[in-house]
Amino acid sequence: FDNIEDAQRHPTRYTINGHNYLLVEFPDTAISPNTAQTFYQLSLSGMTPVITHPERNLILARQPERMLEWLKAGALIQVTASSLTGRFGQAAEQAAFWLMDHHWVHFLATDAHNTESRPPLLRPAFDLVAEQYDLATAERLFIANPRAAFYGDALPSQPEPATPQSADS
Repeated sequence: FDNIEDAQRHPTRYTINGHNYLLVEFPDTAISPNTAQTFYQLSLSGMTPVITHPERNLILARQPERMLEWLKAGALIQVTASSLTGRFGQAAEQAAFWLMDHHWVHFLATDAHNTESRPPLLRPAFDLVAEQYDLATAERLFIANPRAAFYGDALPSQPEPATPQSADS
C-alpha cells in the first residue's frame, strides 16, 4: 500500500526508464480484490500497469480470465520468454501459450537475475514465436513494444485480445 501511494506521488521513481510503464508483480498466495481500482488509480497518475509473468503466478496461471477486466482497462501483460521454451515447467509453458493464443501478451522479456543461473536469453523464444505465430508478432513482442515502453511511447497497433469462454478454451 505504501509503495502504491508513493508511486502515485512520484511515478517516475517506479516506472520503466522514468516514463509511464509500471511493472507489477503479484504474490503467488493472494491477489487483492481491489486490483482493478488500484490500476485505475495508477492510470490517473499517468502510469500503465504491466503485469509481469502471470504464467508463473499460481493464481493467474490457473485463472487467467481474472486479468480480462484489467486488460480492458488498459493494463498490459509481460510473459517471461523462457516460459515459452519450457524453462519454468509445463504449467508455465501452457499458461504462456494460452496467453499468446488469446493475444493477451504485450511483452516477452527475460526476467534475468544474473548471467549464470537465470541469464538474459531471448533468441530461442524469439525464434519459437516467429515460427509458431509469425515474424511480425515476434518483432512486436520482443522489439517494438519494449522499445515503446523504454521511451514512454504508446505501443504500436496490437491485436484485439480474445475473450475466452473459460481458461480451458
